Amino acid sequence: MTVNVGIVGLGAIGNFLVDKVESSEEFKLTALYDLIFESYQKTIENLSSPPPFCTPDKFPDDTDVFIECASQQAVEPVVREALIREKTVIVASIGGLVDNPDLWEIIKNSNGKLVLPSGAIGGLDILKAIDKSDIESISLTTRKNPKSLPDKYKGITSETEVFRSNASEAIKEFPKNTNVAALLSLAGIGAQRTEVRIVADPNIDLNTHEIEIVSKVGNYSIKCANLPFEGNPMSSKLAALSIWAALKSMSGNVVYGM
Repeated sequence: MTVNVGIVGLGAIGNFLVDKVESSEEFKLTALYDLIFESYQKTIENLSSPPPFCTPDKFPDDTDVFIECASQQAVEPVVREALIREKTVIVASIGGLVDNPDLWEIIKNSNGKLVLPSGAIGGLDILKAIDKSDIESISLTTRKNPKSLPDKYKGITSETEVFRSNASEAIKEFPKNTNVAALLSLAGIGAQRTEVRIVADPNIDLNTHEIEIVSKVGNYSIKCANLPFEGNPMSSKLAALSIWAALKSMSGNVVYGM
């Protein structure tokens, strides 16, 4: 059975997914959207059967899966539309879900499905398995080259801590760099209790995430060092791969890591 896919956001990750879907026999593109129409025109240049350009509320009725990989601002309209239609929606810009009680009300009352990929980290299976009441603390230290951070940090010439607070504040200050913090806070003990530290280091080429979980079940340390994604150094290649893996799991009959 073919799974029909609509994608919102045609940057590096969106184009990666378009290529994957186009080369697969399991999936079919039904719609594409980006705020910049020229991005759509560039994306479809090499497609044999270009899908229509339309906003999520105009996606064809047979679209099974909506994928958001645009921005935090795109999350609410994409998720809202998908879940009102009782479809599946995969969200990349997970920060758009944090501190959004109205949207969570829709999520809880929908017969659709919200999928949050593991993104640039591993170990999410551990966090899912632990009862939230047994988690005492979660902390995240993210290290990136200044070129992978907002412009105001690009002049940093030595290892510098640029942020230390909770996930809620991190998401506000670094909306394009904190999907890991957002995911940890949603899967764990909330954005206010999830500690986040961001370090700019011009001497590294990898995006590194160090997660510490302290719980009554055990203590866990997870470290991931990812290559930046070609064309978008603010993200990691693993983040794009995790969205594709989430999509592929919908057509398979074997589930890993639950």
